[in-house]
Amino acid sequence: MPAETSRIQKGIEFATQLRIPEAEDAFRIALREDPESIEARLLLARILLLKAQTAEADQLLDEVLKRQPQNGEAFALKGIGCMNMGDFHGAIVLLERANNQKASQDLVCYGLTRSYRNVGNLVAAESSARRAVQFDPKNHEAFSELGSVLWRSGKIEEAIQALLQSIRVNPAFVKGYLILSRVYCAAGFADLADKLCREGLRHVPDAIALHEELCQISIERKDHASAYREAVEVAVRRQGYSDFVRLGDCASKIGAADKAGQAYGRAMQLNPDRTEAFEKLTGLHERNS
Repeated sequence: MPAETSRIQKGIEFATQLRIPEAEDAFRIALREDPESIEARLLLARILLLKAQTAEADQLLDEVLKRQPQNGEAFALKGIGCMNMGDFHGAIVLLERANNQKASQDLVCYGLTRSYRNVGNLVAAESSARRAVQFDPKNHEAFSELGSVLWRSGKIEEAIQALLQSIRVNPAFVKGYLILSRVYCAAGFADLADKLCREGLRHVPDAIALHEELCQISIERKDHASAYREAVEVAVRRQGYSDFVRLGDCASKIGAADKAGQAYGRAMQLNPDRTEAFEKLTGLHERNS
């Protein structure tokens, strides 16, 4: 087996295992061993796009298109790069061209779904999303995209089913829990949203975003005690300025002035240049003096 082919296969194994630095190294070595390799360029470009290194990826893809002007994979990856940069109209042009060249459906459908959704063409976005889940029924992100599109189209029941499938396929998919929680809350099912986020934490105990969502759900339900407990979890785990401001607000709601003061004080330590925590702490002292 040629050394370049061996390197590429090893890189693919690393990528499948989400060992991104090792995959990148393997593809770079493969390209050095065979400077004309189209496959090494495409695979390395994929990795670079994952790392948001769009400029270098784009250069590699231009090199591919100089050698193979109709390479659908290169057009698809360039489209993903445009999408990641926020140029959704440009992404659609490239991804549709890739689609005509029979490029990988996982890239094309995912990219078209997100891009069409962002330009407001929900009919085209839904069509692409349905193609994506048909192509790969184990693609949790595709189900999530389908759910998001259906939600925006007002198809709430279908959106819920698609989003539920996204977390069935991948129970550790935190984004899926968060989107579905928002759908439940918007539909008036806050109890289901609360239960869903707690189920997510059972699978991903360190997901701060799920504690944050539970805090927001509790705030909206005016369940101040639960909101405070979740705010503590978020602030202790993430140690952010806004986290401690929110913790102070939640402590105030349950009448724990001392804890509120401590939280606002900690926020001031974390970012002395911001005034929100100072103003809230001053107001707290005035109310309790």
